[in-house]
Amino acid sequence: MTGPFETERQALAASLWATHGRDAGMGMAAANLADLAAALSGVELGAWDKRIIEWLAGYEPSTVAVICGLISRACPPCVVFTAGQEVLVAQALADAEAYRRRRADACGW
Repeated sequence: MTGPFETERQALAASLWATHGRDAGMGMAAANLADLAAALSGVELGAWDKRIIEWLAGYEPSTVAVICGLISRACPPCVVFTAGQEVLVAQALADAEAYRRRRADACGW
């Protein structure tokens, strides 16, 4: 769910409530909370943050979809590596660069 949304109908159609929640028997607030959690994945939250998110979850799904869309467009997802993963990814990138250089040298570039 990213938007931009031109109409309330578009926003509602992007919400978990409209796509799966109703059919799965999921309550509106629970579906909204899942949408907000997905949009805020990886963001550290404090107690007050969580309280406000729960409050927002009580709004109409189309409103929550717009808020989630704004968050996701303003803050594209990023990858956070642990220390061990960081070393592994750095080595993989170094290996890829070395391979690229060998291939370029073989082609005479």
